Amino acid sequence: MASVGSKFARALFDACVEDDSLEESYGDAQAALASFEDPELSEFLSEPRIKDSEKLAVIAKAFTGASPEILGLASAMIRHRRQDELVIALKLFLELARDRLGIILIKVSSPAPLSERQRERLRALIEKPTGKKVEFVEVQDKALIGGLSVRANGLLIDATVKSKLEKLRKSLRAQGDTGVQGDTL
Repeated sequence: MASVGSKFARALFDACVEDDSLEESYGDAQAALASFEDPELSEFLSEPRIKDSEKLAVIAKAFTGASPEILGLASAMIRHRRQDELVIALKLFLELARDRLGIILIKVSSPAPLSERQRERLRALIEKPTGKKVEFVEVQDKALIGGLSVRANGLLIDATVKSKLEKLRKSLRAQGDTGVQGDTL
């Protein structure tokens, strides 16, 4: 059975496709998602002692200029006491919109921020074979020594130094007499 959040996401997606506002609403949904993931706003919206009218006023003020579809989604979910599923609905809407707009979401983990050159090289490597526009989510992972890992659509490409060292360690252990003691690699 589909969740309430998925039903709201599908309704929003269908409305945006119908009135040709998918690209605008996509951008607004990304901004709204970042805001709704904020613990303070989430707590405020979930507080039963606060009237819906107050919650809606805060949403309207916070998202001045947002597409009517995004504001409508937030309003409908608050009125139906489903604000706890708002983040889920926005994430599902973004997935549907990416698919329709030909966008692939790439999560890149690296020890330092990517340079513009690295970002463009990755973009070219992915856009050409997929025919999709690339959207990056960059995560800095200080535990990585070097290299990067790229995750997209359930596929992981791990080109980190950490993974290469781990493969080397397994290979040496498999050979038996490595002369390496303990976990020195």
